[in-house]
Amino acid sequence: MSEEKIRIWNIRKNKKYYDPELQNTPSGPVRENYSGELEVPVVASTATSFFDKLPLRSKYVGDYTKACVKRLRSVSRDRGPDLQGDFRVIDWPNESTKIKIRNGYGERTWKSNARKNIGIALILTTVGLLMGFLAAYLDIAVEWLSDLKFGICSMAPYLDWATCCEGSSSLDTCSMFTRWSTLLQQQLPQWSAAIDFSFYCIVSLIYTCSGAILVISLAPYAAGSGIPEVKAILNGVVMKGFLSSLTFIVKMLGVSLAVAAGLSAGKEGPYVHLGCCVCALLCSLFPLIRHDGRLYRELLSCASAAGVAVAFGAPVGGVLFSLEEVSTYFSSQVLWHAFYCAFVAAMTLKLMNPFYNGKTVIFEIPSNLPWNWFEIVFFALTGAVGGLLGTVFIRTNLFWMKLKEKYEFFKRHPMGEILLVTLITCILFYFSDFLSGSNSEILTSLFNECADDSQKLDDIAKKNEAYLCSVKNTLSVSLVLLVGTILKLFTAVITFGIKLPTGIFIPSLTVGGLYGRLIGVVVKSSVSKYPKFALFGECLLSSSCVSPAIYAVTGAAAMLGGVTRVSVSLVVIMMELTNGLHYLLPVMIAVLVSKWVGDVLHVDSIYELYIKMRRYPYLPSNPPDEGSHTGWIGVHSIMHTPVVCITASSFHLSDLERLLTEYKYWNFPVVTESNAIIGSVSREAISFVLGLCHRDNLVGRNPRVIFSPPSYLSNLHEAYSILDSEDISLSGEKELVLELGYIMDLFTLTIADNTPVVKVIEAFQNTGARVGWLLNGGKLSGVVSKKDIIQFMDMISS
Repeated sequence: MSEEKIRIWNIRKNKKYYDPELQNTPSGPVRENYSGELEVPVVASTATSFFDKLPLRSKYVGDYTKACVKRLRSVSRDRGPDLQGDFRVIDWPNESTKIKIRNGYGERTWKSNARKNIGIALILTTVGLLMGFLAAYLDIAVEWLSDLKFGICSMAPYLDWATCCEGSSSLDTCSMFTRWSTLLQQQLPQWSAAIDFSFYCIVSLIYTCSGAILVISLAPYAAGSGIPEVKAILNGVVMKGFLSSLTFIVKMLGVSLAVAAGLSAGKEGPYVHLGCCVCALLCSLFPLIRHDGRLYRELLSCASAAGVAVAFGAPVGGVLFSLEEVSTYFSSQVLWHAFYCAFVAAMTLKLMNPFYNGKTVIFEIPSNLPWNWFEIVFFALTGAVGGLLGTVFIRTNLFWMKLKEKYEFFKRHPMGEILLVTLITCILFYFSDFLSGSNSEILTSLFNECADDSQKLDDIAKKNEAYLCSVKNTLSVSLVLLVGTILKLFTAVITFGIKLPTGIFIPSLTVGGLYGRLIGVVVKSSVSKYPKFALFGECLLSSSCVSPAIYAVTGAAAMLGGVTRVSVSLVVIMMELTNGLHYLLPVMIAVLVSKWVGDVLHVDSIYELYIKMRRYPYLPSNPPDEGSHTGWIGVHSIMHTPVVCITASSFHLSDLERLLTEYKYWNFPVVTESNAIIGSVSREAISFVLGLCHRDNLVGRNPRVIFSPPSYLSNLHEAYSILDSEDISLSGEKELVLELGYIMDLFTLTIADNTPVVKVIEAFQNTGARVGWLLNGGKLSGVVSKKDIIQFMDMISS
């Protein structure tokens, strides 16, 4: 019987196609063996086969092992686990295959490339513009909503306090801004203090309750900063609904309400999530970009840079933050794309002028403050304290999160937790004029040096001058800073992780600024008391030797570095944020020491720990510990066998349908008769081809399918001529054969089954592959998936 080889291609006419449930097993895509005909699967417990084979000591097997398996298997997530293909991981090297299947090999012309490049340029420009407008809106909205807790501008209710009382240093000296107690003074003159406090608490509770209702009922993904989830998505995880339009709206409204309520939360971290939402919505308008998982994530990296750029007015720092902290795969082409997007965002924010003073942030540090070489010791001390406090914050916050999981009250009543946190914050901070302001106002005061002439200070600095610039009473200033550090650290711990859009950038900077200023005050006092001490010799000829404001900047950088574990991008952000290039060396010293302390204490960043806690299938980019005994066992100890295979030339169309019906795996290897692997096929590709066959009524003929890689064809022209064939002749005695080599993923990560696991981890990190096929003597012997590697790393990290 002769054969008629054809390929089914004309996908532009295909509007509806066969699409079975796309699922991914928690720990790997393939399990059973194919030896001539399909067999009923006998799927063994992954945990049993995995841990029984590990030659490990008993301490590695137990409750923590079960917890690791539960993290990858029994996942309970908000809004999305029931969606098709949710929480799977993409195959980075083979994303181009999916695009070729959808768009056709014949579409690779200069026109399609031009359309794609134009789409990229439009997306980057639009993301930058929208993020600039959005940041300006949020800055203005947060200031106005925050001032409503104290009163209202009587002449123009739409103005905030700073604009309404321009030139005044406090509410008490401004006649244009009316407190709530003043409005009710005729009815209750003796209760003015109680009225002001009540309005402060009630308005704050209204804000947080409104934001919580929006998050809990409409978009649970809007809670938190969003950076852990963005890191997971850029690592290759598919999280449907996280970047939706509804999440964007709720995040935008919720973050403004949470920050305006006075919580120890920042809006700067959520800017990264908002930027990615804008980018995702724009990408959905361009099919060539939407279906390319690799390009899609590269554009999300650019949007992350734009989010940090508008958060701190730091475009270069935003690009470096995206490179250092958020992105896993960041090519040189993405670098200049991110730079352009961040530039457009920062320029737009500058033109919007949200603070009416030409600045993109409200705190700067004067560039003429002196520092001396002997202070390097104290800058290093400031960095060490930042690393220590950052570790304390991370571990205390994780302990608090785990503690809440044990009590049903917090699970069933998340609103109750939010009300409790809001009340605690209001009670702790309201009665202090210095701490009752926003974190940005506190940082503005901390970053300003005490001046002999108070006219040189801005309005916010004048307001807090009495608390920070008391020359005669250093003890009271130190006490205010110490108490402020403890209270801000405590409230940041209980706030980060609640069901509200909250970031950790500004709270960390505030805590660091407070303790850094405290160290500066102590050093300055010591220099004045002991001027002849050998270490202070540089100060003998200077009347103003030590500037506490510099210590506030270095402390803020060290604390944020201790929490997020970033270094290079953080230094650049602080330089752009404060416009203080003169203080580059002190900030670098503090950040480096902070990172070293964190490394010594063996703590990951708060974002990666939240990723582990929320059980996202995220593979860290840091290299594994090669000194670990467990890392050098052979990968065959964690592989899965037998494997469900597709033979290259003996399958029929009905076998492919059966394969998708009986098995929920995402990848299937294609092997020869001698069990040598020549490629792999994704479930999505098989579903797409089956849809085309249903459309063209080929299912009833049950044609034979063969998988021949394009390199097997005689030349490239033959490949394209076969791909574009649409005429199907079924006459005569010819056997219909579908040639499906074009849907194969030709990049296959093949590994010898005796390779140490630590080297396999590096292979997955470097390639971004979803599956590794294990060979024994050149023959397929098993499979290990990216999620298996994550599970193994979780276990040995204990």
